[in-house]
Amino acid sequence: MKPFLNKSILVTRPAQRAEELILAILGFGGKVIGAPMMEIQKNKELVPETIAKTLRSSDVVIFLSINAVEYSLIKSPALIPFVAQKKIFAIGESTATKLRSLGLDSFFPEKKPTSEGLLELEGLDSQNIKTKNVAVLKGVGGRRKLKAVLEKRGASVANINCYKRITTNVSIKKALRASSIEVPDVIVSTSSAIVKILGKKIESEYLLSLYEVPMVVPSARVAQTARGLGFTGELIVANGATTDAIINAVEDWVWRK
Repeated sequence: MKPFLNKSILVTRPAQRAEELILAILGFGGKVIGAPMMEIQKNKELVPETIAKTLRSSDVVIFLSINAVEYSLIKSPALIPFVAQKKIFAIGESTATKLRSLGLDSFFPEKKPTSEGLLELEGLDSQNIKTKNVAVLKGVGGRRKLKAVLEKRGASVANINCYKRITTNVSIKKALRASSIEVPDVIVSTSSAIVKILGKKIESEYLLSLYEVPMVVPSARVAQTARGLGFTGELIVANGATTDAIINAVEDWVWRK
């Protein structure tokens, strides 16, 4: 059975992270329009010695994405022993799974893969985090809430910017034309940053009809971002950004149609 048969799905996540999702969509009979809104690059200003120094002095290590794992531990495996001695947290299941593949167990919010979800975990409450040194591995930019709240709870927090996000020059209009699609049936956007770039490209390419297309997002926060940018189509909130979560969300949407 092919539940996605005759359904066209615009996938906007970075090419480095999209392969598994694309193969899953194809396996379910869907048609994929690949249009990565950004690419992920190593933050060349950050050297492994700097990361190691921060990790040595940390009691707690928090990874805010798979990319944070990729551009810290996988690119510099000598850092893994430092992290293994710490209490580890991950933003969500995908990041936790990537850490587990390196032999590292982590705590993560199962129902809310966001900074807010992390802050609700017992291990990061005021009683447990006060006076602790915390290293947060993340991308350049992004939200400041996690650091601010942890510091308010008495922790000393050091952000390690492992990677940066670069907007691609991919044309959505050309991607749709190459697939002989005028308007996709559904869009997959896996972060607020991607949604923001998508909105800018929609405006610059005069593809305003895309604002009305149903969109799968990984959290209520990303859904809120999309609404704020003018996306009026149905927002389908998946249980995170894993391939399984996204496929399940699309499948549920298909059956409801």
